[in-house]
Amino acid sequence: MNKRTLPSALVARQSRRRIARSMGFLTRWIASKMEDPAEREEKWVKHMRETDAKCDELKKRWNQPTKTHGYWAKDKMQTTFKFSLDPILTNAPGKTQGW
Repeated sequence: MNKRTLPSALVARQSRRRIARSMGFLTRWIASKMEDPAEREEKWVKHMRETDAKCDELKKRWNQPTKTHGYWAKDKMQTTFKFSLDPILTNAPGKTQGW
């Protein structure tokens, strides 16, 4: 090596050390802000178990019997339907009948 390259190599080595030192700080800071992978995995497994339980509950509800044939045609249901259409009884805006 000649004498002229030695000081520049020394300066470069010192600057690399400074950068490495600052990068070590940045790396530790970033790592402190990140989630723990084991904790993240645990949260995901918990979420999946809760979702699976909700799906099972929904499937059980879907297996329940539905309304019988003609349920909506019975007088009680028809009366409810007709009353819900009348704007006077529901206080809905719109034109009312003149009786």
